[in-house]
Amino acid sequence: MTEENTTSHAFFFTIIFMTSVVILTIVGYFLFLPKTAPKLITVAVLPFDGPEEFPEHLTRALPRHLTEIIAESREVFVVDYDAAEEAVALKEKSRGFRNELGTTHIVDGTFEVSDASADSWVLKMRLIDVGKDVWKLKWSNEFSYPELSLLEIRDAIAIEVADGLYDNSIPESDSTNISATGFEQFLHASLLFHSGDREGALTIVQDLPTEQQTAYSTFLLSELLPQSQELYVEQTLSLLSSYYPAKVVQTKSRFKEKKNLVNFLSHMTDLAGQYPNSDAVPALALLYSDLGWFNEAENVLLRWSQIRPRSSDPALAIAFNRFRKNDLKGVEHALEIASLRETSNERVDRYRALFEWKVKENELNTDGSDYLTWVARYESGEFSKTDPAWTIFINSLSCYDQVEISLYLNNQDYIFDDIDCIDLRIWLQPPPWWTNDDPNWTAFREDPRYDAWMEDKGIRSDVLESIAPIPASELFAPRRQVLKSNDPQSDQ
Repeated sequence: MTEENTTSHAFFFTIIFMTSVVILTIVGYFLFLPKTAPKLITVAVLPFDGPEEFPEHLTRALPRHLTEIIAESREVFVVDYDAAEEAVALKEKSRGFRNELGTTHIVDGTFEVSDASADSWVLKMRLIDVGKDVWKLKWSNEFSYPELSLLEIRDAIAIEVADGLYDNSIPESDSTNISATGFEQFLHASLLFHSGDREGALTIVQDLPTEQQTAYSTFLLSELLPQSQELYVEQTLSLLSSYYPAKVVQTKSRFKEKKNLVNFLSHMTDLAGQYPNSDAVPALALLYSDLGWFNEAENVLLRWSQIRPRSSDPALAIAFNRFRKNDLKGVEHALEIASLRETSNERVDRYRALFEWKVKENELNTDGSDYLTWVARYESGEFSKTDPAWTIFINSLSCYDQVEISLYLNNQDYIFDDIDCIDLRIWLQPPPWWTNDDPNWTAFREDPRYDAWMEDKGIRSDVLESIAPIPASELFAPRRQVLKSNDPQSDQ
């Protein structure tokens, strides 16, 4: 009799135990798995709605800033704010956020003026899953001002959006050392800056009292006063050491100054891995491509394309990279994408025309392009290096374009002797649509001045042999533990 009771009790406890395991597994699946599983999410913060004549620093600058906060994520793709604004501006011409931006989720907000006072308002926020034909509301909340300060509202939105995306990689914003008044003034200045009123933006941030300066306004000064960029970037990081846009700019500046390719590659790789929605990604993508790591470059370029979905720049860079891999069908597809992203873009038209001419051997179409007109003049024997119009034109170009067009015009002396600006590009690959055995490219590489010119940019052959890319699958892996390079802010 005792044996039967013991067996019965054991069976009973086994059933209880197994039931508990099943329940805990189900609870864990719904509560914990979304926080730990890899995300396939692309999110965009849209411009906020508001009553007519409602302040634009709230409807436009605030969502831009929130995009920057959410873009600290290592788990999800975050679309840049300019692309979101452009997509919304399409209105009835839009093909939907999934097609225009590649988003699975959007964050939007609506301001309503409160009856309490003229300065009071309520911000209604939503996170919406747009990945399927039937949209699904993932989160919504309301925030009242001035019951909560604008800074407190910002912090709360960032936290709740991260929760709604099951994203634990977005650091919680800390506004304890930020002036609420200074933050709102920064939003005013940001609106003016991104609307093209640089003088108005500069006036606001320069007039801020010391106690109202924020890392955001100081970084804005670095963009408004490029001649003092290094100073303001350092001040930005002293105020907010985790401010990743300043980290990226500082890394680029140090490479231009110290010309240490190994450090630049290491720091930019670390930044792109830690902040895969930042400007470190396009910089690293172009670096990979310039160094000849075309397969890995393609993957980093595609990441760039996803976070800048309405820019032609990544599509063009993908086309150039595919050309190096002899993927001509892929080149034409990428060029078509570039044209669709920006239908009126001289640079896109230029490279399409050069592709038709150099690769398909069609007549060079110079319509609407001064750049191509000069190439055509050279080809017809009408080009003169001493033409004053030529001097004016080439001095108006970026460093990269000055080298590129000089190669097209076989003007190597100008490259080696006259270009006095510095950029981040490395001329180990020929210009777009040239093969590596092009006679003009071979002559350029074999010029006695080439090695010294490259070394002046920090590029030496022995250095190139010692470096290799980190695979993109490892670089952008969630919760990565493999990237343990030096602090990007150190330069040893």
